[in-house]
Amino acid sequence: MSLGKLFPHRSVFPLFFITAIGLVYRVILAYGFAHKADAAVLGIMADDIANQIAFPLVYYGQGYMGSIEAWITAPLFFIAGPTWWGLSFAPILVSTLGIFAFYLLGKSAAGDEMAGYIAALLWALPSFAPSFYNITPRGCYPEVVCGGALVLWFATRIWKGERLSPAVCAFFGFLMGILIWTSLLSAPFVMTALLFLFLGDRKNIMSVSNIAVIAGMLAGSAPFVMTISHLALSDTGSFSVANFSERAMALWFTYKHLFLPYSKMAAPSIISISGWIALGLSSVSLLTLFIICFGDFIKRAGDVERSANSSFKAVPVLVFFVLFILIYLLDEKSLFRQTRYLLPLIVPLYIAVAITARQIWTRSRLFAVGLVVMIVTASIANSTWAFARLKQESADEIKLTDRIMNDIENTGFKSLVWIDYERAHRLAFETVIRGVNLNVVDYKSSRDIRKVRLAEKDPDVGVVLTGPPNILKSQLNSCCGPNFKTGSIADWKVLYNMRPKRWPAVSIPPDQWTVNERLKAISDKIFSTTLVSERSFTIELKEPLPITRIRAIWGGRQPVSVDVKISVDGDKWDSIGPPLPPSPFIPIEDKVFFRTLNRYEREYQEWNFPPRTARYIKFDIPEKAAKIYDIHELFIYKHSPGAQKTPALSMSVINDMALRRETKILAANRWIAANIADLAGAGYGVISPSLRSFPDPLMESRQISGEGFSALVDNGDADELKAWLAQRKVEFAIENAGKYKLFTFKGGGRDVWWTGFTIIDY
Repeated sequence: MSLGKLFPHRSVFPLFFITAIGLVYRVILAYGFAHKADAAVLGIMADDIANQIAFPLVYYGQGYMGSIEAWITAPLFFIAGPTWWGLSFAPILVSTLGIFAFYLLGKSAAGDEMAGYIAALLWALPSFAPSFYNITPRGCYPEVVCGGALVLWFATRIWKGERLSPAVCAFFGFLMGILIWTSLLSAPFVMTALLFLFLGDRKNIMSVSNIAVIAGMLAGSAPFVMTISHLALSDTGSFSVANFSERAMALWFTYKHLFLPYSKMAAPSIISISGWIALGLSSVSLLTLFIICFGDFIKRAGDVERSANSSFKAVPVLVFFVLFILIYLLDEKSLFRQTRYLLPLIVPLYIAVAITARQIWTRSRLFAVGLVVMIVTASIANSTWAFARLKQESADEIKLTDRIMNDIENTGFKSLVWIDYERAHRLAFETVIRGVNLNVVDYKSSRDIRKVRLAEKDPDVGVVLTGPPNILKSQLNSCCGPNFKTGSIADWKVLYNMRPKRWPAVSIPPDQWTVNERLKAISDKIFSTTLVSERSFTIELKEPLPITRIRAIWGGRQPVSVDVKISVDGDKWDSIGPPLPPSPFIPIEDKVFFRTLNRYEREYQEWNFPPRTARYIKFDIPEKAAKIYDIHELFIYKHSPGAQKTPALSMSVINDMALRRETKILAANRWIAANIADLAGAGYGVISPSLRSFPDPLMESRQISGEGFSALVDNGDADELKAWLAQRKVEFAIENAGKYKLFTFKGGGRDVWWTGFTIIDY
């Protein structure tokens, strides 16, 4: 398989011309375009690789997409430094080289060089959806499409009965392995190639060439195998046949936007019409190819040689199309209606247009040229219009980013919580470009765990109010008191210098409560039992006590609003604060943390208030805000003046205690976990009650407590935990650790849940 045979001398100039046009087209579209958050995350990854900080094999925070775009971009960042325009380097490079892949596939599937030129031209000047992903790194989509085109070219050569050397087979096997690592969206390409590989010569299924393909695949998929323990495969979707009609509608909605601008862009009629023309002509071409191949199949059944019917060589392309559609309709991800998930269909569509145009050429050159010109012109028109619209928004975004960064640098913040995925990650990459020592995190969906860990360790984090300021301030006050300051960054308010106000307290065991059968789930110290309700509920204590703190572990659904009230007699009620949604703030030691809510762990909410004598505690859910919610567990604390603060021990002392106890897993609150994880190193793992989805020393909250398991529990929770463990005949030892008790477990394990402050059964 020499280059001379693949690219004859007569093809060099046409291909060079088409490639140059495609490259210029991509550069023009990319100029002045502001990349989104997903691309910014890739920029952070590329910078980490360039500076040898980390060597990621999967996309930060997701795990089901390979990091190949970051590795391609890293050398550029190493030479020129991180830049926004540099983010377009990998997709432009790969998609431009993909022009050659479309040429090879078009030529092989049609048996004609002209079809190869047409396929290359269509990919050089594609419609808006592929053009968008050809200039911005959002998940290795150009790699999947262009690599998939090469894999289908390999399949067509096998289908035509060509003998390929073991070295060539090993190369394509390696490519297929790389594609599987890059994205599981490439699986239909790989499945198609393997289908033709092993069914093409069933009598010699274990041939040297086939073994070479398998060996190459194993080598190429090595990064996938190495990271499979961290892969978020559940995020790739699950398969079922339910709601099939809804999936078919989602398929049509998604399919049409391969050629049409997105609905929310409100394209003018001429642009929409041109998109519909390109969509219609491409779809008709694909249908025509099916009809032609079926006719060729009938002829072949009548002893007509396969080689005499060139269109029949496109069978692998059509098999891929059918296989992809079937998988797409079975995958529940299809209901998300994301056009990027259908980008691989560009391959059979453009190949079908190329083959159909070549067939028409033999009858009418005018119609053949008209078909290609109309599709290319429509694609250029809708891409040019859509990118002009995006660049208008980009100009405003670039100005706003500069303004925000200037304000941040003037305030001197080191860490910011900004609950806005797009804004937080764009700013995170902007800090990398500027070399600013700032950690911007979005706890609900943060991708860069290193930045999150640094923000966790920062004692004074600013929180940008992306929601209603009055509500957020009230939520902060409900858990932590009024000790905070308010500033501003651009058009947003920021809370900072937050210092929690709490009163010394000890937990009240559930055996001191009186609860009905309905409420058993929130007082049984079992995480997996849950109160599911839309109604209010009331807890009765066995005697009036000075209540000062309440903690609740919500489930995945939370009430729109809750008004916590207390009463001595059950008749007269006092609210501890205004009705509010569950607070995103949580006090731990002398820092106010931002809860991760229901995205990762079921993390607790806390209310703190001056001691009030009460026998009844009511969670009042206003009727107008009532909806189904679930709550795993409730914890109630009474004021205990004798439980004054004990001096905190240093992290190194706590670390030494854990090592001395031969700890393998240490459960600790978020402040301890963030600061001790680096000291722990490979000595033991650390459980934090949040952020568990990341491959990181911080482990998930569900664990088996037994030999090697330790928990650092606040003194206010220690006595209740001690009694709870003794009641269950759990072997353990206790050691004083300043304001904490270090519980070290012995003997057999127990399935437990670390709440962030104590242990309960799972």
